[in-house]
Amino acid sequence: MRILLSLLLLLLPLILQAQKVKVVSKDGDLIPNLYLLSSDRATFISSNEEGILDLSDIGVSDTAKFTIMSGFYKPLTFSLRYLKSKSEIIVEYESQKLMGAFVMPQKQIIQLLENAATYFSQHYIRDYVAVMHYKREIYSREFLRQLYLVDGLWGSFNFHQSPPRLLWNDKNLMGRFLTLDAFVSDFFLPDSNKPMEIFAVHSSGISDNQIFDVDYVNIFDLKALDMKRAIELYSPLNKRHIKDFKYHILSFSESEQGKIYTIAFKTKEGTFPKRNKLLGSGCLTITEEGGPIKVEVENMEDRYSTRMHDNWPEANTLVTPYKLEISYGRNELGIYTSSVVLNLSWIYPQNIRQSWKNSYMVEWNVYRKPFKNQYNTKTIIEFSNPILISSGAVRNLFLDMNISGHGASLSYVDGINQSFWDERIKKLPNRQKIEKDLYSDHTPLHEQAERNNLRLMVDKNSAERNKIARSLYKELYGTEYYD
Repeated sequence: MRILLSLLLLLLPLILQAQKVKVVSKDGDLIPNLYLLSSDRATFISSNEEGILDLSDIGVSDTAKFTIMSGFYKPLTFSLRYLKSKSEIIVEYESQKLMGAFVMPQKQIIQLLENAATYFSQHYIRDYVAVMHYKREIYSREFLRQLYLVDGLWGSFNFHQSPPRLLWNDKNLMGRFLTLDAFVSDFFLPDSNKPMEIFAVHSSGISDNQIFDVDYVNIFDLKALDMKRAIELYSPLNKRHIKDFKYHILSFSESEQGKIYTIAFKTKEGTFPKRNKLLGSGCLTITEEGGPIKVEVENMEDRYSTRMHDNWPEANTLVTPYKLEISYGRNELGIYTSSVVLNLSWIYPQNIRQSWKNSYMVEWNVYRKPFKNQYNTKTIIEFSNPILISSGAVRNLFLDMNISGHGASLSYVDGINQSFWDERIKKLPNRQKIEKDLYSDHTPLHEQAERNNLRLMVDKNSAERNKIARSLYKELYGTEYYD
């Protein structure tokens, strides 16, 4: 018996070690925040800030299969039993559909990125207004539950790349928005034809993950723009932070714009969260002269726009795996933001730490029981027709709406233009699904939009601000917004 006990004591460290698996790229780097999704898409496990998968206390069968959930790495699939038998797994970069990858020394990549960051800083338009087209779809599993369509004027003023201590101290705030017109459908409860009537619940005295079963918020959400701002301040787009990351050339191609490079980046160990507020992986596409084309990040912990008061040295557990894509345009005025796309899902984390207090979400759950109902959201914000703004009077019209939590009153309008939205909805690629899930068995969409518009009028200033937006649009562009 003593011999058996001694053997168990000797083997115990090996048994425990087998529960922790290193996630390593082919070039030998540990990969933080890499998510593996279960085959039923109901749960995930993820590597921590050190690139370690902790498989202790996983509440699923060893035969369960998990697939890498990433746009940057190949979707390899492993059984839980296989993962537990390994001390490390090696993942491969997803091949790009360009001209193929090639090797470039880190020093040369850094020089390329420094040129790009300098170009971005010098050519991004300092003060401008653009037309914003906002589309947000909310799903429960594969069923569309709500559609937000909002058009407006967005102001980007005082652009800079010197990170403030806190988001709301930023001179280039992202919530400067005036609504032109809006079309918001009902939110239909999961597995039901019943519209939701109460759009926000905030309670106190409940603990940990119970908050997701009680609290929820359904609002016009501009959070994706705050996340964009975090990328501009702390990613390789900012020359001050280029050396906070390691790099890998994914692809190189030739186009009308000249040579184009797609560069993967990953936070260096020891830089988060004191020096840099971002932890995770991303991908930057730039021209040889330095013009940014696109930045993509996935599941990156961002302590600039989320959990900004958190100084805990370890990463937190994200319960809304996401992908953020930012595209930039360029014209005679300079560089401007052309689109921001945020796709996320609510998926239960199998390797959650002991307390849910260390978990966080990129956006609030839109209704109760987000894991059971498998909510997922798709937000697309597109910008066009940027115009230089020098008038302080015009800039003062754009009150910042983010400080109040992206309030729903933002999207109230003084009369919905039904014919304008009918034409827009006809052009949407998923028009048939919108009609099937939101209209076929319900109130006509325009009646839903009218009813929801009235609930959004929370004060007498809402209608006045909408009139200001429509008048300003005509002044800036010489036409009505619906022409």
